[in-house]
Amino acid sequence: MKRLTPLSQPLRTSRWRLTCFDLDGTLVRGTTVSQYLADQLGQGDQMVELERQYASGAISNAVIAEQQASSYCGIPVEDIVSTLSEIPCIGEIDETILDLRERGIESILGTVTWSVAAEEFRRRHGFAAVSGTEVAVKDGILTGAVKRHFNEWDKLEFVRSHCEANQIELSQCIAVGDSRSDVPLFEAVGFSIALNATAQARDAATVALDSESLTDVLSVIPWE
Repeated sequence: MKRLTPLSQPLRTSRWRLTCFDLDGTLVRGTTVSQYLADQLGQGDQMVELERQYASGAISNAVIAEQQASSYCGIPVEDIVSTLSEIPCIGEIDETILDLRERGIESILGTVTWSVAAEEFRRRHGFAAVSGTEVAVKDGILTGAVKRHFNEWDKLEFVRSHCEANQIELSQCIAVGDSRSDVPLFEAVGFSIALNATAQARDAATVALDSESLTDVLSVIPWE
C-alpha cells in the first residue's frame, strides 16, 4: 500500500527542493540549547537575562556565545551531547523529514546556536547539513573559546551555499523558524513559515502557524 501523508493525501512531485529548519524555539521547545545547558551548569538565571537581551536586539549572538563558551572550559564534548539527550522538542520531527524526503525535498538544519548541538540533531534525525556557532575543542575537551561565530546573516549564507552546491534556487526553498535569527532567510527563500514565532518573525514570514506537531507545517505549504 502506498504511504499517505499526515493529511491523508497521496504524495506527489513538489516544486520545492529544500527545507531549512531552525533549532532553538522551532525544533527545541520551551527553552534553547544555551539555556538548557546553562540550567544544567547552574547558570540558568544569567542565561535568561542574556536571552532576553538577545530577543530585544540589545546584544548579538556573539555576546552570548563568548560568555557561555567560557563556562564550558574543561567539559568533554561527549558530556555536552549526553546532556542534550532529554532536551524538549516539538513532536513528529522524523515523520516530517520523512514526508518531505518522499516528496523529493531535502532537509537541513540552519541555526546560530552551538554546532555541536546541531550535529547531535543531525545524528538523531538525518539532516543533510547543519550550521552553528563553533566552540573550540582540543582532544575532545571544550577549551572555553569560540572558534567561529555564527549569526543570522551567516545562516542565510549557509543556505545559499548549500543551494549553490546542489543546483537549487533559493526560490525552491522553504524556511521554518521562530525568531529574529530567521528573518533574513525568510526574506530570501520562496516560502517561509513562522512556527510558534515572535511578532518579528511572523511579520517577515509567508505564513504563521502555532502547533506542537511539526507535521502541521505540511498543511500550509503550497504543493501545486
